[in-house]
Amino acid sequence: MFKNNKTTTEIFTDGSKLEEKVGAAFVAYENKQEIFHWKAQLQRHNSVFQAEAAAIHNAINSALSNNKVNVKIFFGQPIFNPNNQPFSQHRQPDPTNKKCHSINNQPKNSTSHG
Repeated sequence: MFKNNKTTTEIFTDGSKLEEKVGAAFVAYENKQEIFHWKAQLQRHNSVFQAEAAAIHNAINSALSNNKVNVKIFFGQPIFNPNNQPFSQHRQPDPTNKKCHSINNQPKNSTSHG
């Protein structure tokens, strides 16, 4: 999936909900070259916050499983936004969400920006 080296891996994540469709995605780059991407359609009852959490969770797991040591995660970045609306308008905190708790328990040795 990823090359095993010490270059910086930049991962951009996004979650969105438009017209009853909920999706999550991330794309990873090294040296400005795409090295991997992931996307998923979630259930229509999922919130944008849950979609954002799913994207971040999968990005972290991919980086960890591929032994990436120098990772920057840019979360909530609109990878695709057909309506040109700020995604941050739709975020609603959900502190009881199980996915959020598992993300909180991930190792803290990666750098995140957002």
